[in-house]
Amino acid sequence: MVLRQGLVKLAKSTGAWVVTGGTNAGVMKLVGSAIREYPSKDRKVIPTIGIATWGIVAHRELLKNTENVLVQYPMPRPGEKVKEVPLDPNHNYFILVDDGTEGQYGKEISLRVEFEKYISTLKIDAEDSQRGSSTVPLVVILLEGGPNSLQTVYESIAAKNPVVIVQGTGRAADLIASYYKFQIIKKDIDGNEVYSIDDHNVQELKRRMLLENQSQWSMLTDQQRNAECEKRIKQCEKICSKKYSQYVCIFDIDDESTDLDSAILELLLKSISGSHVSMEELQHQLNLSFQWDRLDIAEKYIFNKKTNFPRQFIKNIMRKAILNGQYGFISLLMKDLKLSEYANIDEVFELYIEAATHKIVKRFTRSPTSRNPKARVRNFSGIVERLYRIIGNFFEIDWINYQLYNAHYNKKALQVKIVEEDIPKLDDPAFFFFVLAILMLKHELAEFFLMQCKDTLSSGLIGMKLCQCLIDSNIDLTPDEEEDVREIYMELKTITYRLFDIMNEENELEAAQVLLSPLPVSRNHTVLGLAQLADHKEFLAHPMCQLVLKSAWSGALIPNIHMDIRVVISILLPILSIFLFDFHSSNYKDGAYYLLNMTDPVDNEIAVLDGSNRTLKISLSNTPPTIHKDPSFTSELRRRMGDQRTIKSKMKGFYDAPITKFWISSILFLGFVGLLTYIIIGILPKYPNATEILIVIYMVFYTFAEGREMVSGSHGLLRNAKIWSDGGWNRLDFTIIVLFWAGFVLRFTSFRNLARLFYIFDCFSAYMRILYIFTIHRRLGTYISIVFSTIPAVLEFTVVWIVFMLSFGIGQYAVFYPQSQPTPYSLLNVIYYPFWQTFGELHLKDAEGVINTTSNCTGPDCPFLPEIGIMFLIGYTVAGNIVLLNLLIAVFNNIYEDIRDKADLLYWSNLLEAVEEFNKPLLPPILRHISVLIRRAWKFDTTRQNGSIVSTEGQPTNFVKNLMLFQAHCSDVYLIDKDREKCANTDAKISNLSLKLAETQANVYKIKEKLDHKLQSLESGINEILEILKSKQ
Repeated sequence: MVLRQGLVKLAKSTGAWVVTGGTNAGVMKLVGSAIREYPSKDRKVIPTIGIATWGIVAHRELLKNTENVLVQYPMPRPGEKVKEVPLDPNHNYFILVDDGTEGQYGKEISLRVEFEKYISTLKIDAEDSQRGSSTVPLVVILLEGGPNSLQTVYESIAAKNPVVIVQGTGRAADLIASYYKFQIIKKDIDGNEVYSIDDHNVQELKRRMLLENQSQWSMLTDQQRNAECEKRIKQCEKICSKKYSQYVCIFDIDDESTDLDSAILELLLKSISGSHVSMEELQHQLNLSFQWDRLDIAEKYIFNKKTNFPRQFIKNIMRKAILNGQYGFISLLMKDLKLSEYANIDEVFELYIEAATHKIVKRFTRSPTSRNPKARVRNFSGIVERLYRIIGNFFEIDWINYQLYNAHYNKKALQVKIVEEDIPKLDDPAFFFFVLAILMLKHELAEFFLMQCKDTLSSGLIGMKLCQCLIDSNIDLTPDEEEDVREIYMELKTITYRLFDIMNEENELEAAQVLLSPLPVSRNHTVLGLAQLADHKEFLAHPMCQLVLKSAWSGALIPNIHMDIRVVISILLPILSIFLFDFHSSNYKDGAYYLLNMTDPVDNEIAVLDGSNRTLKISLSNTPPTIHKDPSFTSELRRRMGDQRTIKSKMKGFYDAPITKFWISSILFLGFVGLLTYIIIGILPKYPNATEILIVIYMVFYTFAEGREMVSGSHGLLRNAKIWSDGGWNRLDFTIIVLFWAGFVLRFTSFRNLARLFYIFDCFSAYMRILYIFTIHRRLGTYISIVFSTIPAVLEFTVVWIVFMLSFGIGQYAVFYPQSQPTPYSLLNVIYYPFWQTFGELHLKDAEGVINTTSNCTGPDCPFLPEIGIMFLIGYTVAGNIVLLNLLIAVFNNIYEDIRDKADLLYWSNLLEAVEEFNKPLLPPILRHISVLIRRAWKFDTTRQNGSIVSTEGQPTNFVKNLMLFQAHCSDVYLIDKDREKCANTDAKISNLSLKLAETQANVYKIKEKLDHKLQSLESGINEILEILKSKQ
C-alpha cells in the first residue's frame, strides 16, 4: 500500500526514474507490480530500470547476442523452485553486470552507485539551464533488504545521496531504524558530540538478527553468527553516524500522519542544506519543491527565513507556476516579486506564446491577418486585438502608455539594444494573467488572478463574457472543455456577484461610485455599461444597480408615482414641471447619480426617495447607512431640497433628466410617424407640401443625431460603426433613414410610384420603431421581448411548414388540375390552398366543383379520381392544424415562460440602455452648436455633457485610486469570508461525524443490550434443561 500511495504516486507526479535490483523477487517484484497496477489516465509510463548481476539471472543464455531481437523470456511457474532468479517483467530497462562470477549477489552495487551519481549531475531542464534549473535529485529508498542492502545504503550516503529507510518492512530496514532509535548522544574526550549505543541495545539487536536469520544461519557456528551480527551492527553504526545524519531519514510505514513523498522531499531539502545555506542551495531547494508541487515544504524550509532570490530566477519560477496553474506558489513568490515587476510586455507576450500548447490559447494567439494557420501574433498589441475580436468591440482596455509602447517597438524594428528597465510595463498585468488562466481552463488560477486585478468587478464581468464567447465561438471545444468553460463562468459569476454584495455591505456610497465610474480595465464604459454590453442582466437586477438606474433615469427629479404621465404633461405644459415634481439639491449636475455629486449641506448626508416613499439616507462618514421611513422626515427633506433650486434651475433639471429627453424624443418621433402616415395614405404631390417639409426637417436632425452617435468614440470609424450597428434598434434607425432619403430623392424623378413605395416601407419600419418606446415599461417591454424572441422559432417552424405545404399541395393540385400548364407561378398556386387551409379556410366549394365537373367530363384532360385530392386535403388538415399548430403553440409557450421568468432582468437591462441613450444633449448637433454660441455670447455656462452616466472628469486625482483600493479591500474581505466558510464547513463535517459516531455508539449499545438479554434467556433455558435432566436422573 505504501508503494501505491507514496513511491509510485511520487514517481508519476515528478517524472522520476525508479532504479531497483531488477529481479522478480522481494521488493523488486513488489515495486514492479505496484507500477504495473498503478492507474494512469494519461498512460504515462514510469521509467523502471533494473540493475542486476549477470551471474544470478535465470535463463541468461537466452539474452546473449540478442541486439534488436525480440526474446521470449520464460517465467517460473508458481511453486517451481529455481536456483537462479528471473528478471522482473514489469521493468522497462535492464543493466546486467558480468564480472565472470556465477551465483554471487552484489556485484552490481559499485556500478549502480556510479550510474546514480552520474544521473544526479544532470540538469532537470537542460534546455533551460539559465532559468533556474537544478540537478536531478537522487533518493535511495530501502524497503526490507538484506546484507547487500546495508552496503548499498552506506555507499549511497558516502556519495552524499540521501536515503529513506522505511521502518516496518523488516530485515535491513528495521535493523537500521532500530539502531537509529537506540542511539544516544555522548561527548568524547575533546567535548565533541558523538552518536553511540549501549551494550544492552546491542544485545537486543543481535537477538533480533538471530531470530530473523535463524533459517539462513542454521549451518553457521555461534562464532560465525556473532561475527555476522557484529559486521552488520558496524555497518549500521557507519550509516547512523553524525557525519551522515543529514542524508538519512527514517519513515515509519505505520505512521499515517506523514506521507512518503513528503518524507522524501524533506530529506532532499535537508540533504542539500547545512548550517549556512547558500543562495544556490536555496534555489535548488525551491526548484525541487516547485517541481514536486509541494507548497507546504517550500513554506516550511525555504520561506521561513528571509530570502533574497535573484529577480530573474523568481521570474522564471513565476512563469512556470503560471503555466502549470500553481497559484499557491505564485502567491508565495509574490513576497519576493510583485506582479507589477512582472509586467514587462515582452515577458507577458512570451508567456502567451509559450502557453500555446493549450488548444484554446493556440487559437487565441493565431494571427488574424496571415493565411498560414501556424502563424502567431507578433507583439503584445496583437494579443489585445485578439481579445477585442473574441469578446467584442464594446470595450477598450487602458493597458499601457501607447507612446512608450510604440517607441519600444520602433527600437526593436531598428534592432536597437534595449535595456530591461526601458521596456514598457502593463498597468494591470493581473488582468492579462486572468485572461490567460481562463484560456488555459485553470479554475483556481483564474480566481486567484481575479482577486489580484486592480478593477476586480469589471475584470470579473469581462471574464464571464469571455467564457460566453468561447462557448459561442467557432473554436472546436471538446465536451469536457466546454464543461470546464461553463464551470469557470459559474465560478466567476458567483465571485463577481458576491464581491459586489460585499461592496454594498462595506460602503454603499463607494459601491455606487464603482458602478458609475469608467475604470482602467474598460476605460470607455462604466461597470454598469459593461454589464449591459456583456449582457449580464442578472447583475443589472441587483438592488444597488436598480437604485442607481432609477436615480440616473430620473436625473434631478425625485422619483414619484405616475412619473411618465407627469413628464408628458410637463412637456406639453412646461410651467407645470415645477409643481408636479420635487427636485434634488442644486449641487446635482450633469445627469450624474446623486451619490457622486449631491451632498446635503446641512447633515453632510445624501438621500434619495423611491416610488414607495422610502428614503435611503447614506452618510458620507464611515458609519453604516440607515433607512428612514418617517414621513415627516421625507416631507422635510423634499421641502428643503426643493427650496435650494430656483425656477430656472428646476426647469434646467427637468429638461436634463433622461426620462424627459426620452419622452420628448418619443413625442417627436410619434409626430413624424403620424405625418408620414398622412403623406402615404393619399396621393403623393408633385412637389413637397408643408407636411412633407416638416418631415424632412425632422429627418435632417434625426440623421445627424444618429450619424454623430455612429461615428463618436475612440475606436476608429469602422469599429465605431460596427459597435453602433450591434444594437438592433440602431439598425432599424439606419433602415428608416435610408428608406426615407431614397424615397425623397426618387420623388423628384419619374419614379414617383417607387418613391411612394419607399415611403410605405419607411412608415412600416417607423411603426416597428415605436415599439422601442414600450421597452422601458415593465409589462409591455416583456411582451415586446417575447415577440422578438419568437421570430427565430417562427423562421425555423416556417421551413417545416413549407415542406408540409409543398408535399400535400403538389399532390392536391396535380390531382385537381391535370390540364394546367407549368409556369413559374405554378408554385404559388400549389401552396395557395394549403396556406389558407392551415388557418381553417378549406375551400371545399372548389373541391366539390372539381368533383362535380369530373362526373360530366370525358377525355384525357379530366381529373382522375379527384377524391384522392380530398384525401390529401384531409391529411394536410390533420398534419397542419393539429400537429404543426400545436407544436408552434408549445414552442411559443416555452419562450413565454422563459422570458416571463426573466422579465425583471430584461426591464433593468432596457432601462440602462435608455439611460445611456438619453443621457446625451437634448438638442440635435446643429442646434446644439448654435445654442453653445448663444450661451457663450451671453456668458452662460458651457459645460460639455457626454453620453455616459457619469464621468470622472473633474474628480480629484486620487479618486480612481481610492476606488481601486476599495475594491482591493473588498477582495480581501471576500477571501477572508471564503476561508471562514471552509472552516465552518469543516466544523460542520466534524459535527456531523460526531453525531453519526454517537448514533452508531447508541446502536451498538442497543445491540449489546439485546445480545445480553438473549444470552441471559439462553442461559436460563440451559439451566432449566439441566435441572430437568437432573430431576429425571
